[in-house]
Amino acid sequence: MTEQYFPHVLLDEASQATEPAAMVPLQYGCQRLCLVGDDKQLPPLVKSSNADQLEVSIFERLRQTFPTHLLNIQYRMHPTLAAFPSLKFYENQLLNGVDAKDRPLPSGFPHNKGKPLLFLDTSMIKSREKSAGESKLNREEANEIKILVEQLLKAKDVNETEIGIISPYTAQVRLLKELLQKPKIDVHTVDGFQGQEREVIIFSAVRSNDDKLVGFLDNERRFNVLLTRARRGMIVVGNSTTLRSSALWREWIDWTERNACKAHVNRTDGQVTGPRSSQGRDRENEHASQDVARNYSGARSRDGRRGMGRGGRGRGGSSRGGSSKGGRGMVQNWERW
Repeated sequence: MTEQYFPHVLLDEASQATEPAAMVPLQYGCQRLCLVGDDKQLPPLVKSSNADQLEVSIFERLRQTFPTHLLNIQYRMHPTLAAFPSLKFYENQLLNGVDAKDRPLPSGFPHNKGKPLLFLDTSMIKSREKSAGESKLNREEANEIKILVEQLLKAKDVNETEIGIISPYTAQVRLLKELLQKPKIDVHTVDGFQGQEREVIIFSAVRSNDDKLVGFLDNERRFNVLLTRARRGMIVVGNSTTLRSSALWREWIDWTERNACKAHVNRTDGQVTGPRSSQGRDRENEHASQDVARNYSGARSRDGRRGMGRGGRGRGGSSRGGSSKGGRGMVQNWERW
């Protein structure tokens, strides 16, 4: 390499590279340098506490001095899924290169409003975190996610390779893998999922405690990553009472309430009842979702606003009640805010 000469250098994922690593290709006569990255997402991985300064990438440092150009058209997500990340992390500058019709709601998606985002609040059931060594797990959340996955696969709109499950804790990742027994479904931590995408993403927040501690969930970069992995549908399973102790999570939860993207898990007499899929007009999907007993109390926008960012208007969905044929005679109960 000593005789090589590279006057032009393009460094991709520059916000995830430590500065010493980024300097390696620059020593061969670089005259023009183009750095591509996103310092609103995860920084370089530095395991030593004695090298914390390396968490500031060359991308993040140089952008304080040199002009930057924002690639502001996103082609991955349904416009509704892009709305909050754009507002919170990118000064509302993101534009959508895809329409809602390009990212249809997956059959089997458990919500009645036709929205591709759902915060499934477990605060009304006894969902508790438990320590597992230095990590944490939440069996109730894992059980809910197993039901969600079965519902999605039963509808046959997405397959196992198109579903991703994310949790911040390795103990929860191991528990979910053991519970699901579906090796084609990727189950990873947030850090392990950066740079990836799936048609449907399910996130398990895990934290559920009386002290209202959220740990490293209170991290904007990690939060941005988990919210931007899904193309067609995103489900976040967590305890709102605990998560609201974080200003970051509280802002997002309030946003889901205003935009009818929040629902509760309710249990009555030890059973779980629930609605048909948002694609209820599809008979096959209707039967598939009825086979899974659930109860979601869908949140309705308090201020009547439906705007979800550019091109992100939610489709209206009918709410219907009735007996669940596949749920052992249980009654569907829809409570709107």
